[in-house]
Amino acid sequence: MRQGKKVVSPELQVIESRKLQVEKLLKTFVNASNCEIDKPTPAITEHERVKYVVDGRLKALKCLYGIDCILAKTSLTQNEMYQEVTNLLMEIGGYPRIASVKIAVDGNEFKSENYGTTECKLCKPIWVEGIKSGLIQIYYLDSDILKPPFLREEMLYLKAISRRLSAIIEQRRLRDSMQFYIAEITKAQEKERKRIAHELHDEIVQSLADLCRNIGNAAELIVNKDESSERIKNCLKQLADDTVAITDAVRDCSHRLRPQVLDQLGLIPALRLLVGELRKDSHLRICLDIVGSDGRLGIEKEVVLYRVTCEALNNVKKHSNATDVLVDLEFADREVRLCISDNGRGFVLPWILDYYASRGKLGLIGMRERVRLVNGEFCAVSSPGKGTSIIVKIVN
Repeated sequence: MRQGKKVVSPELQVIESRKLQVEKLLKTFVNASNCEIDKPTPAITEHERVKYVVDGRLKALKCLYGIDCILAKTSLTQNEMYQEVTNLLMEIGGYPRIASVKIAVDGNEFKSENYGTTECKLCKPIWVEGIKSGLIQIYYLDSDILKPPFLREEMLYLKAISRRLSAIIEQRRLRDSMQFYIAEITKAQEKERKRIAHELHDEIVQSLADLCRNIGNAAELIVNKDESSERIKNCLKQLADDTVAITDAVRDCSHRLRPQVLDQLGLIPALRLLVGELRKDSHLRICLDIVGSDGRLGIEKEVVLYRVTCEALNNVKKHSNATDVLVDLEFADREVRLCISDNGRGFVLPWILDYYASRGKLGLIGMRERVRLVNGEFCAVSSPGKGTSIIVKIVN
């Protein structure tokens, strides 16, 4: 009788498969144990480890002190300062020995003398306000840098240098932006003074001169008994009309400088007046929405909110190509929130508003600085095609 083919159960098939996998893994481990690269590295003594840790910390302190000495040289330009820091990192040296150093900041590269690369290197980014603004690269002659404890200590060293350079870059940028901002504010003040002087001379002074001349003519008519009373009456009426026109011109000039309604009646009436005037002078559909209490704030806070609204609406009118604007003023228990949003073309905001100062765009920076004067929070949100929102929060 012929025997049939032996049937293997599914359980036995799984066991045979697992057996083959285990045998394959064993062969892999045996081959790996014969490789020289995976042999354990001889451990250093505790004395050697402590010595290297102390030397590493001392090297970091020397480098930080050296950077502060470089900063004390006020005659150095920014690029010269970065180059001297690069040379300092190369000079400090220590163990592991350094082959070369490169620091990259804002697209500029600063290299040590006889710069060259090796296989052993460490990199550390330089972060400023959440943005990667630079990179430190150090190339080493000793491969021990890739082993503990050398790697940990060297990374701590690089971290300390990166943080110091980050603080330096931020301070320099803020200083440069502030200097430019102050210069632009001074120019704006002079421009505004010139405009006011021109307006006073061309409108009010000329009108007053005409009024004086008309008063003289009226006096002559009154003295001359031959003149009819009707002519004298018309002349006096013209004097009254001229006086009213001059008064309106002075009031309008004063209102543009600082609306009297803001001091007398407060923020909400001033905003209603502002929005009403802008509706007449532009194509914009402006909605003013006020939520909560309408009680008076301190005059400083009211002036800040009013000026921010003026600047924001002026920007919408000039640059946004918007058709609709919402001015939302909300009074909460502990804060006042102002939001001016439009449906305009929007724009790409930089991560740091101070970058706008160097381009002469001071509107957003001016609003932010006004809000900071009253310890408030300022935020601008915008993206191309999605409009712009200006948000201000001030403690009530």
